Amino acid sequence: MLCPYCQKEMDEGWLVYRDSLLWSKQQKNVGILPIGKDTICLRSESSSMFCSNRKAYHCHSCKKIIIDYR
Repeated sequence: MLCPYCQKEMDEGWLVYRDSLLWSKQQKNVGILPIGKDTICLRSESSSMFCSNRKAYHCHSCKKIIIDYR
């Protein structure tokens, strides 16, 4: 997918929520999601155990994430 802001290729990944909102290149069980160089922490406010996965695209140039939801 091309970034609508800069027209560069975006990385396909997953927006994941557990106790933080994260973007990761890999879809994994949220309980074992490692926080590393391919994971971007977006928000951390809650200690809730609610988990979800959404496909999302990340642009390294613009630092923007586009979320696919249904």
